[in-house]
Amino acid sequence: METRQVVQGTLAILAIVAALAGCGPQLDPAPPQALDIGQVYVGTIASKTGTWRNSGTANATIAQPVLTMGGANASLFAGALMGVVPVTVAKGQSLAPPAVFVFAPTDVGQFTATATPIVNEPAAKVTAMTLKGEGIMHYVAGDLTLGGQQITLQPPKPVNFGRVRVGRQSPIVTFDVQNSVFATQKITITKVQFSMNNQGFSYVGPPPPFVVPKGGKVTVQLRFRPPAFPNPPQEKIFRDGVTFFEVQTDTMGNITAQKSAAGVALCGVGFHPSETPPNPPMTCP
Repeated sequence: METRQVVQGTLAILAIVAALAGCGPQLDPAPPQALDIGQVYVGTIASKTGTWRNSGTANATIAQPVLTMGGANASLFAGALMGVVPVTVAKGQSLAPPAVFVFAPTDVGQFTATATPIVNEPAAKVTAMTLKGEGIMHYVAGDLTLGGQQITLQPPKPVNFGRVRVGRQSPIVTFDVQNSVFATQKITITKVQFSMNNQGFSYVGPPPPFVVPKGGKVTVQLRFRPPAFPNPPQEKIFRDGVTFFEVQTDTMGNITAQKSAAGVALCGVGFHPSETPPNPPMTCP
């Protein structure tokens, strides 16, 4: 009899523990999959909204407007509530208004982070929202200003390297990086970067860092050597882009912020020699 009572008592305690384990608020991200902020130009900012749904058995109270960021690339993301705090998320309801998430890439590539609201209830279960975004370069025919001083590329159109035989390289092609006549200070170009790095285009000089004085210009040099490709086809168009960056650095030389960037499209045609060349020959548009 005593053994039976002990077993029944133990089962009752386990039932209470199980019931208590299911009590309390539980905030789950909505949407449940990663929130994709999408492709964002390097040096610019994009945002998107997301929320949490309370699937628990009690209300949840979020007292802090700023979300806790984590993950591999937390410094590139930020999150905050759009409404007044503290805010109560009733059981069975979603956070409203939603939270807003910001993505500010400083380089090309895929980036991820997590965001978690700070909830008052100690028993609350909170699932972090996964964020992702991709940093991409912006190549334009003309000016591109992303804060700071203005950088201008001349000529304001894609640079055409013409037709170049496979295995050979083009003559040096030049264009000017200009500092606006309305600028108040010099520009220091600290990085020159291609978009794809395998299209046969190369930067000759001057090597960065180099200074563009206010109201002045610096002539830069590039070459094109078409990569090898099977024959046929007898000819092939190659495209790329090159971007010039002005950035801020700390005393150790680490990049702390991008101030300005300007990019230009590049185009060249590689061809195999033939006794019967195509008519008309392929050219860059």
